[in-house]
Amino acid sequence: MIHVYIGEEGPYLLSLVRKEVNNILKEDKNDFNFASFDMLNSSLSDVIEEAQNVSFLSDTKVVVLNNANFLTGEGKVNQKELEKFEKYIKNPNPMTELFLISIGKLESEKKNKIVALLKESSVINVIDKLTKDDLINMGMRYVGLKNCEIDRESIEEIYLRVKGDYQTFFNSLDK
Repeated sequence: MIHVYIGEEGPYLLSLVRKEVNNILKEDKNDFNFASFDMLNSSLSDVIEEAQNVSFLSDTKVVVLNNANFLTGEGKVNQKELEKFEKYIKNPNPMTELFLISIGKLESEKKNKIVALLKESSVINVIDKLTKDDLINMGMRYVGLKNCEIDRESIEEIYLRVKGDYQTFFNSLDK
């Protein structure tokens, strides 16, 4: 199965994917059934090759590709790699869960054949930008899980000081 996570909050997208990956692999995460790539320093061919390989020690393999910006029209991938990926989308390895993560908005399927194919056969998660209330409520739950006490007014102040930045907000809550 191919999963696409796209939205404006990169660290939040990563946390959602991390949670889903942990649910899939549970205690079985090791070098043989998990691989992570970043399009800033990896090729799409490497990702496809990894996704096609069979996991020997588990029923499920997870491959994560961060900065899959070719889905937004921002990133460039050569035509040969795109054709190889089209073939993979049409016939994915049933033992592999492939996660594609990108910041931005999906390019129109009229402009991007890969997006059109993914819309037909993948789970597409478009994650809206978090509102102030979303982030503050998440912060309240987070400190509760850490068995800490902090009032909503203090969390709102942290939100204002970090200007709503997701990662800085949670880093500040850890202090």
